[in-house]
Amino acid sequence: MKRILTATLVLLAGLAAVPRAAAKAPELLRVQAFAIDMNNGARTASIDIVIERWSTPEELDRLKGVLVETKGGDQLLSALQKVKPRCGYVQTSTSLG
Repeated sequence: MKRILTATLVLLAGLAAVPRAAAKAPELLRVQAFAIDMNNGARTASIDIVIERWSTPEELDRLKGVLVETKGGDQLLSALQKVKPRCGYVQTSTSLG
């Protein structure tokens, strides 16, 4: 697991250093991960994380404020769902996204 995290961080750092070429369609960052749930009999699943765009500074400030005020939970989920257009999604092999 430590190797996967290290490889992911190296990949992300490498992508940040590559100059962006002008393109018609926005570039997506796709990351695949492997999750293990140790609570219910060690279930495993693959996870796809797709970043479609980066949050604006205003969006980050608003989400940080919600996180600090509410300590996470349902209010943070609601605030994330209100971000338009969406920034990306997380999907497992058994979910819709």
